[in-house]
Amino acid sequence: MGRKLYVGNLPYTATEQGLADKFAAFGTVLSVKLITDRDTGRTKGLGFIEMASEGGHGPQTSGEYIQHHLQNLQVCKAESGDWVWNLGHNAADICTGNPMAINVDSMFWSVLLGLVFITLFWRAAKQTSNAKPGKFQALVEIIVEFVDGSVKDTFHGKSRLIAPLGLTIFVWVFLMNLMDLIPVDWIPLAAGAVGITYMKVVPSTDVNVTFGMSIAVFCLIIFYTIKNKGIMGVIANSMLRQGGKVYGVMPTALCDKEIAHPKLTELHIVSSMHERKTMMAELSDGFIAMPGGFGTLEEIIEILTWGQLQFHDKPCGLLNVDGYFDHLIRYLDHAVGEGFLCAENRQMLLCDNTPAGLVQQFGKYIAPRLDKWTE
Repeated sequence: MGRKLYVGNLPYTATEQGLADKFAAFGTVLSVKLITDRDTGRTKGLGFIEMASEGGHGPQTSGEYIQHHLQNLQVCKAESGDWVWNLGHNAADICTGNPMAINVDSMFWSVLLGLVFITLFWRAAKQTSNAKPGKFQALVEIIVEFVDGSVKDTFHGKSRLIAPLGLTIFVWVFLMNLMDLIPVDWIPLAAGAVGITYMKVVPSTDVNVTFGMSIAVFCLIIFYTIKNKGIMGVIANSMLRQGGKVYGVMPTALCDKEIAHPKLTELHIVSSMHERKTMMAELSDGFIAMPGGFGTLEEIIEILTWGQLQFHDKPCGLLNVDGYFDHLIRYLDHAVGEGFLCAENRQMLLCDNTPAGLVQQFGKYIAPRLDKWTE
């Protein structure tokens, strides 16, 4: 007698013939034995099934049974250019190693559970009642408040999209994991009855699903971090994590329009942009411009002008990421060639495409001392 498979969570009305018919979709059934109660003769919901291997030779081992349930329903592009399914008892390896393979069952259940989430929460929103809220409405409100609180604790920007995204991901992943409570054989047996050999019903066990969601969440974090905090906010966070000190200077007119970093070493609120520039010049030992727009150009050129007027002798530099400032550098070289800028003063503006290289130049900087600014 071959090795037997243990099957649990069977309905009490299950019969050996009915069980054999359902498992026939996965291979040749050699024997079926249900465990029954001696007094009543009813099944206890347990049984043993002996099956031939997927190749049709010998009994199916427990390892083969587990491997069968770990196999996804796939469709892939064959060498002939045709799209083929891995259906059939000997077709599990058809799409193995194929970069064009698609896990159809994972996609199906992910989309279905997403629609379930949308339907349930839409109905809860439509049937909301302040007078007499139901149990499901109360559950939804608890979930929404939990997610909303978590988002407010971690995201301090202004966006109407972040909280709904957080709610969607939270409930979606919960529903995916909830599928694991369904007995492992129920849905695959139903699928087998219509000729679908493989069926994994827990999308979160598919590394492609979890990795894809992780990449999507990571990209959203990067996007909204930069969108709401700006590049300077990202740099400030990085400095603070490394134990550095970050000083902020903001005019009152921008306090309502911009979000001040909540964890700065010091935050100075001044009355105007002119006071802001003066205080920044006093607090700084050097000035670095990163890729930006009008404000970036205005501030770096003004602080260079102050240096040219010998109001300070601090280094100024461009972090030329991917050649962003190449046109500005050519413009300044052109100004030297046309006689509007001294070559010595042109050298006041340092430039490098790496932070380390730019800081190294700062350490060697010596401000020029000229009586005339042009020839």
